[in-house]
Amino acid sequence: MKRVDFVMFLMAFGAVPAALAGASLTVSSSEAAPIRSVLGRPLEDGCVVRVGLVNLTDPSAVRVLRESTAAAEVETVFQSLGETGQGVVQPGAFQDRLRVNGFSGAGDFFGNIPDIPVPVSGGGGKSLCLWIFNAAKPADATQWGIFSARSGWEMPPDEGTEALSTSEITDVFRGSAAPVGFRLASVGDPGYAGWAASRGGDAPDPAADGDADSLANLIEYTLGTNPEDSQTTPPWPDADGVYHFTVDTSRADVEWCVQWSADLKTWLPADVRVLETREGIARCAATAPGPEPQCFFRIRSLLKNSP
Repeated sequence: MKRVDFVMFLMAFGAVPAALAGASLTVSSSEAAPIRSVLGRPLEDGCVVRVGLVNLTDPSAVRVLRESTAAAEVETVFQSLGETGQGVVQPGAFQDRLRVNGFSGAGDFFGNIPDIPVPVSGGGGKSLCLWIFNAAKPADATQWGIFSARSGWEMPPDEGTEALSTSEITDVFRGSAAPVGFRLASVGDPGYAGWAASRGGDAPDPAADGDADSLANLIEYTLGTNPEDSQTTPPWPDADGVYHFTVDTSRADVEWCVQWSADLKTWLPADVRVLETREGIARCAATAPGPEPQCFFRIRSLLKNSP
């Protein structure tokens, strides 16, 4: 009877044979890239590295990864495969199907994470992602980061193992992955302070321009552009005198306006209209009220709670 019971158990839980078949993932950090807090400090209490699948072709799913501060909402788009942690969980424990291993470095480096068992379903067109958080469960985390390598990571074949190298990370949805490893983002503060802290460097200074693209950090925050990308296309006027720019519609903590001037001395409000909105980014156009022989534009942005 015991033997029959065991066979029935395997038939009832399809994930078990897949794990036994030997399909697994190994996550390897690039030169032991550190996992740091929003302030760039070591995570003294450890962290959890979770591997999962996300449909990155779905704009709504990508927006959840980038902006949600609710773990339950992220879990609706992040299909967990396995996870590992140190300091906040016991190595070797199991939580549902998520295997928890230890890793080296006291929460500062994670080295190699071997043998994370996964179901061999091929991923269903979804992309592999890493979700790193500073608690045993994401619902208890105050900081997390979400990263992917859209073209570099594949699901393992049957009876196979696939290695995921952090050196292949190209997509950062929350936090920072360059230039000194992983830096998590604040979960509790989705406003400018959390946005700036997750990027480090001089980003906390709203007036600074660390990537030298002529856009101050607060303007980059308002427009929804990357303060670490010097190739960002700044707002521009076309041949007809129409000023084109974008605005991130989720930035509830800023007030912004567009002004025009004929002499760079007197500035007046411009007429602004929204052309379209996609994935939370509004594409806008501004014009002067009437024809002018020459016309200059500028965007002004102010943090609502600034002194």
